[in-house]
This record gives sequence, C-alpha cells and structure tokens, in this order.
Amino acid sequence: MVQSLHGDIVKVPILGNESIILGFHLISFIAADLVQNVKASTYVVITDSNIASLHLSPVVSAMKAAMETQGSTSRIMSRVIKPGELSKSRVTKAALEDWLLSEVCTRDTCLIALGGGVIGDLVGFVAATFMRGIPFVQVPTTLLAMVDSSIGGKTAIDTPHGKNLIGAFWQPKRIYMNLSFLSSLPKREFVNGMAEVIKTACIWSLNDFIKLEEGVEKIQDAVLKGVEDNVTGSTVETRTEGQCLLLDVIVSSARVKAHVVTVDERETGLRGLLNYGHSIGHAIEAILAPEVLHGECVAIGMIQEAELSYSLGHLGSASIERISRCLSSYGLPISLEDERLLCRSNGKPCPVNNLMDNMRIDKKNSGSTKKIVLLSAIGKTLEQKASAVNDEAIEAVLKAHQPKISSLKRAKIDSPSVQEVHNKSFRSFVSLSFQDYNMVPTETLQAIAKDTSAVEFRVDLLRDPDNAVPSAEFVQEQLTILRNKIGTTPIVFTVRTQSQAGTFPDECQDKMFELLQLGIQSGCEFVDVDMTASVKDIEALVSAKGSSTIIASFHDPVGQYSWSSDMMQFYEKASLYGDVVKLIGTAKCMQDNIELEVFREQVKGNRKPLIAVNMGDKGKLSRLLNPFLTPTTHILLPFVAAPGQMTDQQIEQWRKELCL
Repeated sequence: MVQSLHGDIVKVPILGNESIILGFHLISFIAADLVQNVKASTYVVITDSNIASLHLSPVVSAMKAAMETQGSTSRIMSRVIKPGELSKSRVTKAALEDWLLSEVCTRDTCLIALGGGVIGDLVGFVAATFMRGIPFVQVPTTLLAMVDSSIGGKTAIDTPHGKNLIGAFWQPKRIYMNLSFLSSLPKREFVNGMAEVIKTACIWSLNDFIKLEEGVEKIQDAVLKGVEDNVTGSTVETRTEGQCLLLDVIVSSARVKAHVVTVDERETGLRGLLNYGHSIGHAIEAILAPEVLHGECVAIGMIQEAELSYSLGHLGSASIERISRCLSSYGLPISLEDERLLCRSNGKPCPVNNLMDNMRIDKKNSGSTKKIVLLSAIGKTLEQKASAVNDEAIEAVLKAHQPKISSLKRAKIDSPSVQEVHNKSFRSFVSLSFQDYNMVPTETLQAIAKDTSAVEFRVDLLRDPDNAVPSAEFVQEQLTILRNKIGTTPIVFTVRTQSQAGTFPDECQDKMFELLQLGIQSGCEFVDVDMTASVKDIEALVSAKGSSTIIASFHDPVGQYSWSSDMMQFYEKASLYGDVVKLIGTAKCMQDNIELEVFREQVKGNRKPLIAVNMGDKGKLSRLLNPFLTPTTHILLPFVAAPGQMTDQQIEQWRKELCL
C-alpha cells in the first residue's frame, strides 16, 4: 500500500514497471500522476457516449486542475465515439487518426482510454500506429476491462472476417483501476467481470479462491451498495470491510495477469493459462452473443473444462462442485440449462458440432490438435500451458452438458406473446392517439381493436387535466377504461420521450419508469422500454417484467444514424434486454429503406423478433416489408401517432399491388 496526497493506492509491477495502480476515488490522483510522470504536449481523453455522461467531465476537470497546480502548459482534449463493438473498426480508427492530425497532435501526445474493453483495444491500437507509436494510458471503467483487457498490451480492431484480427502489442504507460467506477455498473456487468476474477483464482491461488468463496456478500455490497461520497475508501482507515476485500481480490487477479504477461508477453506458452474456460466459453459465445455476455459464457466454459479435467483423471469432483458453487453465488450461469441464459438467448441451442467447429479457430491450437487449460486442483493447472486434448474427450463433455429438450421448450414458451409474434400471428398494432379515453365511444375502440393484432397505449399522448405529466392514478384509470372497452386485445404499454419522437419530458426518467412498472403490474401484454434510458433502470424493470413481453426500442426521429453503419450498436443493446427488438429510423431517400432491408437480413438468424421501419413518407416501403408488429394508424384516430404510419388496410392494399 502506498500513501499519496490523494489517498492510499496499490501498485502492481508489470514488465519491470509499477504501472498498474489501484484504489478508490482515484480521479485526482490519475490527473496529478499523468501530468507529473507521463509528460505530453497534449492529453486526449477518448471515450464513448455512455461513459462520457458518467465520467468524462470529472476526468477533464481534474486534468485541468493538475496542470494548473503543476504549471503545465499542455493541452487537454476529449473525443467521444459511439458505444459498442462496431466502433472497434477501421472506419472509427481512421476517423480518430484524422481528427488527431487535424488538431495538430504530435508524437508527444498521450491518449487516455476511458472506458471498457472496446475503448481500450481501439485507443491502444491508435496509439500503437499513430506517428509510429505514441504513449497511452488505460483507465478501465468495467471490472472485465480492469482484470482482463487493460493488462497485457493487446490492442486490436475487428474486421468482417472476425474479432481482433488486426492489432499490435503496445503496452500502456499506466493502467489506473479506479474501483469507485464499478458502482456505476449494472449488476449484470459487474457479475460479468467476476467470472475472470474467479477464473484467475482457479488457475493460480487456492487462497484467493477461498476469499472469493467466503466473501460473496461483502464483495457484492462494496460495488452494488457503493457509497456516494468521494471519501469512503480513499484511505485504508476509511475503507469498509467489503471495499478491502474487493480491492484484495482485484489486486490478486491483476497481479497474476501482470506476472504472466511479464514472463510471456507475446503469448507463446504461460500466458495461455489465462484462457482457462475460454476454449469452450468462446465457442459458446460465438453462438449466443450478444444476448449472453462474455463472462457468462466463460463461466459455463470453466465448468465444462473442469469436467474435462475430471474425465481425463486430473481433477476431483469436489473441486468442480466448489467452482460451481462459487460461480453461482455471484450470479453466473454454470450450465446451458440456466433459466436466465435460456431466457436471454430465447432457448437458442448450442449443438456439439457447432461448438467443435468454433473451437477449431483458437490461437492455442497446434494444427488440428485442440489445446485446453486443464486443472489438477483449484489454484493449480496440469501444465504451465494449455494441454493437448483429443476431440473424443471434448465431444463427450459437450454432449453431457447439452440442455434437455424440455428446457429449450420451456424457454421458448414462457412468453407466449413472443412466440406468437415469432410465428407471425402478430402482424401489426395500432398506435392509439387519444388523449382521454373517457371521451372515446366503446364502439370506436372496438372497431379499431377488431382490425389489428394489438393496440398501443401511448401514455405520453394522454392529457391529465390536473398534471403536466400524467399521474399514475390518471394513467391507471385510462388504462382500465381501455381494457374494459377492448376486452382481450393485447395492449402495448408505451411512454415515448421527446427525444424518441414522443411527448414525455426527457428529464422525467424516474416518472417514466414508475409508469412502465404500472404497465407491468396491470398485466399489459407488451411493455415498450426506451434503450436510451439508464441501464440500471432498464435492468430493474426487465427483472420485474412478470408475464409482460419487453419491447426494447430505439427511435431516430431526425435520421442521424445509418442502418449500414450505426444501428447495429442499438440492436445489440436492445437484444440484451428485450424479448422483441424495435428499431425505428427516418428515411430521407429510398436508399435508407434498402439499407434497412440489408440490416434486417444481417440479423435474420437471431431468434428475437425484430420490428424495423423508417418514419416519414419516404419510409413507407419499410412498413410494407416489416413482417412483425408493424406500427399502424386507423381512420378513427384523431391524428397519426408517428410520421408515415399507414392503416392496416393501406398496407395490405399496397402489398397486393406490389405482389409482396
């Protein structure tokens, strides 16, 4: 433990330098250390729009303060890119490089990668190649990035041929692990990173594994019930027991990876041990991503690779039980039959032959021989490298872990409305635009309901006479009136915000989620959830969805995003949380409709139903081609709820005329 003016920190050596620094509330320390010890004419913080809203301003402010205190004349700049794996591309890399050149950044520029693994990989590769190499530092904001991708100097971008295929080894000058950042993570993202922490203990240290076994509640509380002040945890004296334990296990995990990287920087042998759980885990991830996260797939891979070690006579069954209990206690899946995994993937199967094919593409392999990290005990591997294993032994374990048919069936029929949508029985829904259902004749609503598969109850279009924003009581009353008048016709409960082409105030997020919860509690068959909202709020709502089907939606009312290059990031996020994915663009020309259909074809293999249309008159063709739950209007409505909406009758007529 090292004391500084900004609190107590831990330094971990890697490749001969104490460049990994851990602690709580480190933003001021990071700024001061950078300005003093990583000299640069320009510091450039690169992050994504999700992280920027949480951490960019404090980091930039701290850098300015440190420069002023130390009398530095350096510049501080920032660049925000779009979130998601799609940003790890040649296009984004080139755009960043062109921007750096336009800002007259020279070889003494230092890049600051503020974010998760995507940001770290991308910014590191830019640093490796810009002007033949410039310094950069890692400031990981996720647990997965802290204990995995930020350490080791691997940088890369993706190509259409696969992930991380173009890159370089380029070591960061510093890796700052500010554990206070973890409190901003959704629980699932924190748990996702814990898989790598547990993995490291499994291959390296029984003592660390015992700490993880016995400290579940304290470790989780240190993150999920994190304190709001900027003091608690900054020094040893102010740390809670949970914070001490959290820091301990993360330091241990980082120390192991740092040691392995120091001994085997270019991954020729020992570094392969860090891939325990990844041979089978990556094969599963190739099928189930993005709905199932990396750590979740690795957790299942750890169990199956432990079973493989057992079947080959190297590991006792008691060790497998302990690893299983430890993973489960943190909320990680340990089987392809896990209910959460089946729900998130909609029961998507992982056939043995597909898994074996995926495992053939593994850098650890030697020719056609697969190499897998085998355990001889908890905290000890069979060899100091991945071991050669024959296909028959691997296939036997994979077959033993295939889900039973009943599990797959259960996952697919738990949400009957999703299944009906998938079977095309839900062709469209009418977006109602009434402001007060007391004033709407019963026969009007019944006539509308008769002509469609479902109706959309637009809460944001209601006009509460007593409140600027509809109260829960008023919404409940209006919903009850609608339900009584339309009988069993399914209802899509929607609160559309102003930025998402609705009228509900963007600043009233808490109120919006209160009303969405009301929609679930009232038994609405579908609940539309805006994917631009807080991830924590989305996760809390989805976890309490009951029998409602979640439509995860994103709207682009001004045509800012392209179907060919931008929409995939919103699709990936929506796929994580929704039973149905809804993406709405805006067509400015016919090409926008063509690009939408290309996009629809690209994601066709995903079992989650997709609603994808373009708004506006030029987007009407997309409404004819959308096969699931097309938003429509009706001649009995007071106004059209969205630009370009057509009636079911118009769509049917146009489809017939165009022979669609």
